[in-house]
Amino acid sequence: MWYKGLVDDLISQGDEKKALEMSSYMRNQFPFLGVSRPERKRMYKNYFKGLGDNLDWDFVDFCYSQDEREYQYLAIDYLNEQKHLLSIGDIKKIRSLITIKSW
Repeated sequence: MWYKGLVDDLISQGDEKKALEMSSYMRNQFPFLGVSRPERKRMYKNYFKGLGDNLDWDFVDFCYSQDEREYQYLAIDYLNEQKHLLSIGDIKKIRSLITIKSW
């Protein structure tokens, strides 16, 4: 599982005060870890380098199975980084992600 270190880093960077503020901003629809977008981007940059030519849908599914919103943001960032690998066959999967934990 290539992303274990990324998940560990994400959790360790969590800030309880920020998490409460972020959740409040989103009308308490989702729990947060308290990791801002710039922090997430700095974190995943190293992990997303050289991922190869296969989409890891297990990673995306893992992220969407987690409660905290940063995981879904992370999955979206991952798909954006790997968008050159997406095909027409992925539309059904992407459509389902749009409706899961949507806002």
